[in-house]
Amino acid sequence: MLQIGCPKAKLLKEKIDQLDFESIHFEVVRLSGLTLQVTHNAASDEAAKAAMKKYIKTIPELANLYTNIQLIDAQGRIL
Repeated sequence: MLQIGCPKAKLLKEKIDQLDFESIHFEVVRLSGLTLQVTHNAASDEAAKAAMKKYIKTIPELANLYTNIQLIDAQGRIL
């Protein structure tokens, strides 16, 4: 699972919820403040993180904003 922090979290949620990118399906589980929790069907969290970084770079509204992506477990603990 990924935890993504972004100043425009609501916009990012609209863009990535139910997203299929590079054969990976992403689904936003929770939006809390400026943080999203996102599940995926990638082989590993690292592969999902790399794909998400690529996708975020394609969103013009987020191009100049800092976006933090962390790997978390099902309980929300940072790995």
